[in-house]
Amino acid sequence: MLHYRIPGLLLLLFLPAARLSAQTSYPASSAAPDKWEVSLFAGVASAKDKSAATATAGLATLRLVRLDYASGYLVGLRVTENLGRHFGAELDYSLANQPMAFTDLRPGLSRIELGHRIHTLHYSVLYYPLPRESRLRPYAAFGLGVAFFQLDGDSREEAKVAGLDLRDRWKLAGSFGGGLKYRVTRNFGVRFDVRDQLTGVPDYGLPKQSPSFQGNIGAGFNSEGTLTNLQVSAGVVFYWSGF
Repeated sequence: MLHYRIPGLLLLLFLPAARLSAQTSYPASSAAPDKWEVSLFAGVASAKDKSAATATAGLATLRLVRLDYASGYLVGLRVTENLGRHFGAELDYSLANQPMAFTDLRPGLSRIELGHRIHTLHYSVLYYPLPRESRLRPYAAFGLGVAFFQLDGDSREEAKVAGLDLRDRWKLAGSFGGGLKYRVTRNFGVRFDVRDQLTGVPDYGLPKQSPSFQGNIGAGFNSEGTLTNLQVSAGVVFYWSGF
């Protein structure tokens, strides 16, 4: 349900900021050194579960396979360069601890739960409707990057015992959302972010249809489609003028 609330969350960030901008600006003579920002953040990530109709080789039947991700903690780092009064560029790394589970990968294996993390690296463009000297600055963010879906070593070994050769996967990733920054002092501030990460669905090394040999049906997962992963975070910001 959280995935459908992004527009409302962003509206709650932007409207109060617009009303408060008049009394939350630095005088032109005392503008803070803000060419660069470094942000440390933490929060929660919640991916939307996927269900896939998966075929079996040589058979006309389909089997519904589910891929479920648990919500988990999120930590990361952002480095931002302010460009003019209304734009910025940001490099973003995040780590989300999100255990996962497959249901009905093959007959006889109803469910397998796995330790799992998602690493993402994005380069984003930021747009600020309020000028750079404002203490309170809402913003919109749009980015592109990559995501790395990493299985825990112990879980990979447990999967092998169950007859599964699962592998880590890279995916191209997009990101959109927004947030709010508030500068507390000349060199320190806080921020709140809501981002939705978009990737293809990882197959973890599984074939798109289940193999079949002499009546034995193997594991398969039709990984077509898009995976959405909502990230909500809060963090601290350190400002400085440059190198």
